[in-house]
Amino acid sequence: MKKLKVLVVDDEELARERIITFLNEAPQNYEIIESPNGKDAFKKITSEKPEIIFLDIQMPGLDGISLAEKIDYSAEIIFVTAYDKYAIKAFEMNALDYLLKPFDKERFYKTLKRVNENLSKKEGENLSNDLINVLNQIKENKTEFIERIPIKSKGRIFFINVDDIIFIETAGNYVKIKTEEDSHLLRETLSNLENKLPLNKFIRIHRTYLINLSFLKEIKPTFNNQFKIILNDGSKLTSSKTYYEELKKITEL
Repeated sequence: MKKLKVLVVDDEELARERIITFLNEAPQNYEIIESPNGKDAFKKITSEKPEIIFLDIQMPGLDGISLAEKIDYSAEIIFVTAYDKYAIKAFEMNALDYLLKPFDKERFYKTLKRVNENLSKKEGENLSNDLINVLNQIKENKTEFIERIPIKSKGRIFFINVDDIIFIETAGNYVKIKTEEDSHLLRETLSNLENKLPLNKFIRIHRTYLINLSFLKEIKPTFNNQFKIILNDGSKLTSSKTYYEELKKITEL
């Protein structure tokens, strides 16, 4: 029996190794290919045509969603990410499943079982029931996006409306939240806070900056895949190469 080709795409080596270990321990035999980034993965998808693709969503350069849009044949795509906010977008891409990091072996094998069952189905059958079940699982563990952020200062607690935030930046063990009136410190990581903020409102431009798109006034390409970001309050920030592709999308009509 022909071995199914499986491509594991993740920019974190340990994340790839975890999936590959689970695949090697499975009763079925797979031909395993791995890739550290979207650009390399696209080349291997084009040449190898893997039947199964475990695809990390957040990667520098060509991200998982953008890569999936380039696949021009029927492959079983399983998105892998640490953030459940990408779930709906993943299923809009007709992904077979969605693995939320950190997942255990049991959850992984449920996905693998679904993959194998789908590959053995007759042509023309669909996965509507499977997708509904997975979406329900995600819904049960859904992170509610916050509308206000509590700030402790001088023995009191006040709240900042998310809509009033211009940008957020890292400040040691804190983040600094900038509004039109003032700046406020919050003991939190930028990544954790990003995951709690509403979809399509905030965008990461640098590992140290998160901006509110409502306050974006101007975006200028500079050099070396970077942008100069100008906000409505006059703040000027520079993006990093890691977020070039994501920022490029908002400059296109």
